[in-house]
Amino acid sequence: MSWSLQDLDYGGFRTIHLGWKSVAADLLFSFLSYSGLGFSVAIFAICLALYSPTRKFCAPILFSILLGGTIFAQSFKTLMPRLRPSNLSWAIPQEAHLQSSFPSAHTACAFAAATVLFIMLVKDRKPNWGILALFWALGVGLSRIYRGVHWPTDVIAGAMLGILAGCLVSLMPIFHVNLSGKTKA
Repeated sequence: MSWSLQDLDYGGFRTIHLGWKSVAADLLFSFLSYSGLGFSVAIFAICLALYSPTRKFCAPILFSILLGGTIFAQSFKTLMPRLRPSNLSWAIPQEAHLQSSFPSAHTACAFAAATVLFIMLVKDRKPNWGILALFWALGVGLSRIYRGVHWPTDVIAGAMLGILAGCLVSLMPIFHVNLSGKTKA
């Protein structure tokens, strides 16, 4: 028996989009989806700047979502136009869609922020919060499939771009954090 990426996309989309349907899942995935918007993540980062112990996370998160969600994801959307699964006759999309499907910018933003947070928190010896951030990013990705606007491979690509962006930002000398958690700059 052979399979293809298209089989993965159709099967994964059908399972998550239709198979997980419930009122509770509608509420949860709506919240997760909106929390992954670049605007929402930026507000969260700015809120971190208001509290002295978390201030150091603000700029790296903002740069990571700019790189992952805006520069990387939007560039790919322009270069690789792809119809969204909401165009399927049996799909029940829960939000309007305006651009190409590939990759998921919500997922790229979420994974960019979560990755840079995870790296910084591991260096601060507080990995549990970083792990929680990565689970949140995974939830954002799943929400995009559940809500009927992205294929599973869109979400996988968005996650990969976000992780790349988070890693690149964490390597930038201006954001280099030593083991004591103090920035060098």
